Amino acid sequence: MAGGNEYSGRLAPGLNLLALGDGPLGVQSSHGHEQAGRATGIHARVFNNLIDARDNLANNSMNQALRNLTLINVVFLPLNLVASIGGMSEFSMMTGSLPWWVSFPTLIVGMVVLAVGMVVRLKRLV
Repeated sequence: MAGGNEYSGRLAPGLNLLALGDGPLGVQSSHGHEQAGRATGIHARVFNNLIDARDNLANNSMNQALRNLTLINVVFLPLNLVASIGGMSEFSMMTGSLPWWVSFPTLIVGMVVLAVGMVVRLKRLV
């Protein structure tokens, strides 16, 4: 072969290994490349596992943030609905026979009881 390199036909054009196949280094170089290839594969798997672990940590923190946001919404969304009904003129029509100083504190106490009940129930679930 030209240049004495028996592996040059297998390499990509322009790629040249250092005297692979020439003299006593030929066998050692081939073995070294196989060992380096195995080591590279091991390192690639380790790095992929590290990247996956980092992604899992990021996903776990995002899940925790979304969980907290969901719990806040579960408590305050029904309270918001009750407060919006209490702020409408229909509330005055629904409580027409009760004076305002009885109906509005009753609404507020009902909202507090509802909120505390939801928090207690959610803490049991979690």
